[in-house]
Amino acid sequence: MGITQGVTASLWLDYFGNGSLKALASLATYLPAFVIAPFATRLGLRLGKKEFAVAGLVLTVVALTVLYFSHSHNPWVYTVANLIAGVSLGLFNMLIWAFITDVIDFQEVRTGQRDDGTVYATFSWAHKVGPALLGGLSGAVLTFIGYQATTGKHVQQSAGTLDGLFAFSTVDLAAFYLVIALVLVFSCPLNRRAVEQNAAILAGRPEVVEVARGAPSDARWRRSPSR
Repeated sequence: MGITQGVTASLWLDYFGNGSLKALASLATYLPAFVIAPFATRLGLRLGKKEFAVAGLVLTVVALTVLYFSHSHNPWVYTVANLIAGVSLGLFNMLIWAFITDVIDFQEVRTGQRDDGTVYATFSWAHKVGPALLGGLSGAVLTFIGYQATTGKHVQQSAGTLDGLFAFSTVDLAAFYLVIALVLVFSCPLNRRAVEQNAAILAGRPEVVEVARGAPSDARWRRSPSR
């Protein structure tokens, strides 16, 4: 996430006192995504993309919260916690792209129209604009916690600033990911059963169409079994 990059650099330099370890920690955060990539789609289909994404976010929340309450100054403890969070977030970031097809199917079932290009373009635009906006907030976060910028000479940060760096990099991010998980749980209707039902409706399975007819009256089915 763009907003964390500037803060993380300061965390390694001032909280852990070793800015050179930032590259290793970043590798521990992003490498797991490449390791689990071959299995993400299969697991998402078996367990449900929404369910698996939420589980990944919850695991990230737990890892970062435990790390915060440990108040550890050990860089390796922080790196291991970020490795666990990286696995979880890697699953979420890969599965979120798979949601696009599910959203397109959901739109077609509900409205009778299939706008692949519009849905993908909207998601792609949000995916670019969101990180760009958040990336510009890292400076505001550092200012808020009282961080003193350096101009070629190391500045000793206050204890409150160091605590703020650590809190933002752990429990504050955990709260952010928790909000995303709750939004998915309570606002996204595309659980495994719904996704399979929509796919079956679009394939014209009679037994699933009969079930779908029990849905709210505003649902309009584009396809139905041949009559």
